[in-house]
Amino acid sequence: EGHMDFYHNADERYEEWGFSLKKLTDTATVETVPVLRLSSWIKQHIVERNIPSSPFRPANSNQTPTVVMKMDIEGSEYVVLPDLMFEGVLCHLDFVFGEFHPKFAPMNFTGHRVELKTREQATNLQNLLTDVIPTSRNCKARFKYADDESYLHDGIALPHPS
Repeated sequence: EGHMDFYHNADERYEEWGFSLKKLTDTATVETVPVLRLSSWIKQHIVERNIPSSPFRPANSNQTPTVVMKMDIEGSEYVVLPDLMFEGVLCHLDFVFGEFHPKFAPMNFTGHRVELKTREQATNLQNLLTDVIPTSRNCKARFKYADDESYLHDGIALPHPS
């Protein structure tokens, strides 16, 4: 649904942990990548999917799979998480593990009404978003702060689009 610029922030020794929306170094190089709206993807592929029956879930069962999402999107969480909430798809997830990046302030998201001028504003929005999720009586989703890249060296190949 568009393109975004990300920056290689010259931190190859840390396996691109700084690959970000934010240009953090003078030697950073830009990489333009295609993007999609996550709330639309979740709606189409998670919310509206037909779950086949299995030996563990008979056809007449109302039991649904547990849906978990890891969100480590280098500053875009300040735009994506509210969109998931307002589009009503967040509540179809059981758990969201992720992190926030207030250190990237100031942040201005072109085409969105989010502008975070200071780290304090980013932290306040982070607290607001994570506080509101568990307060809804009709939303099963829970958010847990987690910064974990241990999968990088677990020996399991990452999936590749075919």
